[in-house]
Amino acid sequence: MLLWYYNVRPLIYGDAAIVSGLIIVFPLFAIRNNYVLLAGILLAMLAIKPQIIVLLIPALLLRDAYQKRWGLVIATMASFAVLILMSTLILPDWMFRQLEQVRSYSSYAPIGTPAEISSLWWPDSGKIIGTIFSIVAILALLYTWKRSWRQDFQFILPAIFITLAATNFVGIATATSNYSVLFPGLIQAFALFESRLGQHGRWLIITIAVALLSGLWLLCWTSFSGQGQPTIMYFPFPLLLIVAFLALRPEPKKD
Repeated sequence: MLLWYYNVRPLIYGDAAIVSGLIIVFPLFAIRNNYVLLAGILLAMLAIKPQIIVLLIPALLLRDAYQKRWGLVIATMASFAVLILMSTLILPDWMFRQLEQVRSYSSYAPIGTPAEISSLWWPDSGKIIGTIFSIVAILALLYTWKRSWRQDFQFILPAIFITLAATNFVGIATATSNYSVLFPGLIQAFALFESRLGQHGRWLIITIAVALLSGLWLLCWTSFSGQGQPTIMYFPFPLLLIVAFLALRPEPKKD
């Protein structure tokens, strides 16, 4: 599975998203075990690719603030402040360079939102279809966090991976290289399949693993047009994770 499409592509292009994919499990481990200082530092480090965590970090901090657990909030904000200060001391104009990179992002990654992609597929109605798709993704996020807002870590873990997956669909310009951060979510989904479905779940895991390992490369090859990455590659895996976690998420505890 390490050679699947969404891991190999960022490695080939040297995308920093692969770093986020490697470290994403560590802040989650720290949050689970209440190592709030370590979790805050690691969450701040994930901002190396802000498109990935632009919704996740606010959701986690708002949840802890709502529960009046301020440790993670303070640790994360303090870590951000230290990183910004250190970056400014080393490279005083780094923020202006970052803003310029954000401004020019669309010039080298021109397609990355559902509205833009669907407009290529259906020129007349694609923008509306893509916008509706983004609205549904946002509603799925709100529904997921509403059910998980006051729950323990094991109940919010599916919400975390749904958030990471759905962030790519809410209208923020993104790239499939960012999907490397979803790999731990796939492992968690496999664990849910086996625990809920038993032997059938194990066969489902094998089927999905083969489909993702070979099917994504085949899909890319058969839909490649010589004009960059096929747009169909933006959808299969995040949608799979969202559907899997919505269908098999643990039932929340009653207050």
